[in-house]
Amino acid sequence: MLRELDISQLAVVEQLTVEFGGGFTVLTGETGAGKSILLDGLHLALGGRASSDLVRHGASRADVNADFSLDDAPEALAWLQTNSLDDDENCLLRRTLTADGRSRSFINGQPVPAQSARDLGRLLLDIHGQHEHQHLLQGSEQMEVLDSFSGAEALVAESQRLHGEWASLAQRLTDLEAGQNDSRGRQELLHYQISELQQLGLQPGEWAELESEQQRLSHAREILEQGETIMNRLSAEDHSALTALETADRELAGLVELAPGLGESHQLLTSAVIEVQEAVQGLRRELERVELDPERLAHVNQRIGDALDLARKHRIKPDELPEQLVAMEAAINELTGGHQNIEALRVELDRLHADYFETASQLSRTRRGGADRLTAAVTAELHKLGMAAARFEVELTPLTRERPSPRGLEETHFLISTNPGAPARPLSRVASGGELSRLSLAIQSATMAQKSVPTLLFDEVDAGIGGAVADVVGQQLRQLGESRQVICITHLPQIAAQGNDQLRVEKITVSNSAVTTIEKLQETDRVEELARMLGGSQITEKARDHARELLTSWN
Repeated sequence: MLRELDISQLAVVEQLTVEFGGGFTVLTGETGAGKSILLDGLHLALGGRASSDLVRHGASRADVNADFSLDDAPEALAWLQTNSLDDDENCLLRRTLTADGRSRSFINGQPVPAQSARDLGRLLLDIHGQHEHQHLLQGSEQMEVLDSFSGAEALVAESQRLHGEWASLAQRLTDLEAGQNDSRGRQELLHYQISELQQLGLQPGEWAELESEQQRLSHAREILEQGETIMNRLSAEDHSALTALETADRELAGLVELAPGLGESHQLLTSAVIEVQEAVQGLRRELERVELDPERLAHVNQRIGDALDLARKHRIKPDELPEQLVAMEAAINELTGGHQNIEALRVELDRLHADYFETASQLSRTRRGGADRLTAAVTAELHKLGMAAARFEVELTPLTRERPSPRGLEETHFLISTNPGAPARPLSRVASGGELSRLSLAIQSATMAQKSVPTLLFDEVDAGIGGAVADVVGQQLRQLGESRQVICITHLPQIAAQGNDQLRVEKITVSNSAVTTIEKLQETDRVEELARMLGGSQITEKARDHARELLTSWN
């Protein structure tokens, strides 16, 4: 669960640390106080899109840290271990954002791509706001909800795998069949090109050896002449460098007894004599290997020229010619055995086709069973949420057999009827903002047993509702909080009173600058905050009494 959120220099927040407990926590405050900044901070920490506009005016960098306990998040812990990012059962997600738009993500102190933070975040926290409610209008999201509720994820993964292999093999077969039409001319060209490459017979690694040998042979005379000159200067002449060094070494050796301080200089000079002697010996050995061989040089030049000509024809580097020969031999083998290859591919394609439809058919049966259960469960939850006439339906629309999808043989559509006798219609054509909020909560409640995400954050769940319905929504959230950590941003006192904890968000002015603060409310402060929510800016004793009644009912 989320233990602590620390925000620095983000929007209207200068420095803010919020601690969270388990169960059901509500966040309240005046409109515009900055409650949404918590969502912005969490979105950033969990790898969401970053914008430099979020950095507080005058600051160079914003910083967000979200600290999670993994006691109730085994899947997140397993993900961290798999990616070598685990730190016992702790999880700290950090995001930095600079005023020039650069951002960095960290997991347990290690820098990671933002995508990694998003992948981990999906295992730690579900955010349900107005934007997330709109996802319910998308067919892909509706199918994911149904598949998760139905326990069909493994079948979906297998269906996607088989469909991918089937599509890839079908494309390969199409290409091979098309290639049969001009295979004769292609074979003749390949035979000719292979013959040229085989005649050259360039071996792997030979090109580098040819270049080295050409360099040595073409400069043999220059190497010999200059090498001899250098050897003479070092050792052969009467006044050679080695003779001078050896004489100086002997003379200095005699002085060392008289002046011990010259010992280090003598050692260096002795080393110099030895190194020059070794240099002369090495130079002599190398010069003995150098030969003037015009015939060999001509042969090497001819071979290099032939290799360059072939490389230009194939538009590759000369050292790639051996690999080109192997590739062309494989291509000719596939063409000459094309008929057998096509038949083998057709057999394999038929097998994949049958396996896909067997898996997809099993997936369809699983979805149909899940659709019936989800229909009943969500409808029951909607009735609890004050939509007594609502009827929720899951419609599975078969796809044509000619265009199956990776996710199976049907599309998923969520339908709803909110009035008695009215036909169920797609959500996008029926549900209002308030109804969509309640529908999202109903789906969350109905599918909770299939989910392992330990923390749920609700924003705008109270849009378009009030009175008794708000009371029921609060009960649903409180019930969810018995098995999950639930955090809800709300403007309704009926919901706020049911929280196990209540946090108040306020915006104050410090040095002519707006700053958002958050504090955990004790009982007396909760009464005042609920009275404000009930009665507005003028808090009356009657409003306080009503607030106490609400709190007493639930705490």
